[in-house]
Amino acid sequence: MNTRIQNKEKKRLHIINSAATIFTEKGLYDVQMQDIADAAGIGIATLFRYFPKKELIIVAVACGVMSQFEEAFANIAKKPITAYEKIEELLHYFLTFTNEDSKQLIRFRECFESYASFRAEPLENIEHYQQVQRSMIAQLMFIIEQGQHDGSINAALDIKSTLFTIINCFGKFTAKLSLHESLAELPDDMTNKMQQQIMMELFLKSIKP
Repeated sequence: MNTRIQNKEKKRLHIINSAATIFTEKGLYDVQMQDIADAAGIGIATLFRYFPKKELIIVAVACGVMSQFEEAFANIAKKPITAYEKIEELLHYFLTFTNEDSKQLIRFRECFESYASFRAEPLENIEHYQQVQRSMIAQLMFIIEQGQHDGSINAALDIKSTLFTIINCFGKFTAKLSLHESLAELPDDMTNKMQQQIMMELFLKSIKP
C-alpha cells in the first residue's frame, strides 16, 4: 500500500473515530455532518468526499464497533481449551460490559440497531455490518461444533440451540444492565453484579456434562 493510500485510510479512520465519539454523546439523529466535520477537524467538503451521506458514516462506525466484539469472540474461539471453558470465557467477557469503554460501544450499538430497524429502506452498505455479524456467528459455531465432539458440554442437550440461546440471552442481559444501571431500583442486597453472577453460574451449571 503506497503512502497516499495509507494517508487516505488513516484520515478515513480518524473521521470514523471522531464520528463514533460524537454519536455516542449526542445520538444518531441529532448529529449533523457539520458536527462530524468539526469533531474531526476537517472541512465539510473533505468529509463529503469520504462519506457522501451521514448513514454511510453511521454504518462505518457500527462495523468498527461490531468488529471489536468479533475480535473478542475470535480470540476466545482459537484458544487451546475445551468448548465449556470457551463458553465460560465468553460469559466473563460479557461481564466487562460494565466498564466505561465497553458502555460506549454498547450504547452506540443499541442506538444503531434501533436506528436501522425503524428505517423504511435498508441502510446503504448495511451488508458490511451483516458480514461482521456472520463472522461472529461463525466463531460461535466453531465453539459449538467443538462442544459437540470434545465431551465438555452435556450431550443430552441440543447443544447448538442451547449455546446460541445462552450467549444471546446473557449478552443482551449484561448489555441492558450496564446501560440502565443508574435507573435500576433494586434492594440494597441485590446488585446488578450479583444478578449477572447468578445467571452466569446457572447457565454454566446447565451445560456441564
